[in-house]
Amino acid sequence: MTDIQAAIGIHQLKKIDKWAKTRERIWAYYVQNFKDLPVILPANQEPETVHARHLFTILIDKTLSRMTRDEFIYKLFSHKIGTGVHFIPVHLHQYYRHAFGYRRGNFPNSEFIGLRTVSIPLSAKLSDLEVERIVTTVKKILRK
Repeated sequence: MTDIQAAIGIHQLKKIDKWAKTRERIWAYYVQNFKDLPVILPANQEPETVHARHLFTILIDKTLSRMTRDEFIYKLFSHKIGTGVHFIPVHLHQYYRHAFGYRRGNFPNSEFIGLRTVSIPLSAKLSDLEVERIVTTVKKILRK
């Protein structure tokens, strides 16, 4: 971490509890609104743990939702909603393929999840209107 990053970060620590509560509220809203959609949502929080709520991931399985993760990403993008691919299985990264000889098929469960998981926006800076637009759009896409 650079000195500049530390200087910024020390001031952001004052807001950490507020931001965590906001992300937790958005997370709960997503779960409530997406629970009946043909997707797999994040697992429930384990007892006596603290979750950062930094990514909200949805697993898009074509057998459930009739579309691939990439089709889902494209449809959200066409509505100006950004997403992230989380995750690319470690064994498929170039370094691990070359250093250890890993290939597609070595870890099928990891690949299954990696090819189907997408994260949708989750930030303490999202307005209620933005969160509602994300929810409405995800529902519209997945209920077709």
